Amino acid sequence: MSKPVAVIVGGRTGIGAASACMLTQRGFRVITVSKRSTDTDDTYCCDISDPEQVESVFSRISSKEKRI
Repeated sequence: MSKPVAVIVGGRTGIGAASACMLTQRGFRVITVSKRSTDTDDTYCCDISDPEQVESVFSRISSKEKRI
């Protein structure tokens, strides 16, 4: 059985990072979305104030993951 997937916006610092850590400890595969990053398997670059970027990043995530 595959791990559940969580997407956290702003998951690199502060509350987002703490949430990512907690979810990872609870068995989730965590994907972070951050304005200041480069795309990797678990991190995507996206300015969430831009609806086109949000649609694009979730489309890319959805194409790789069965469930979010």
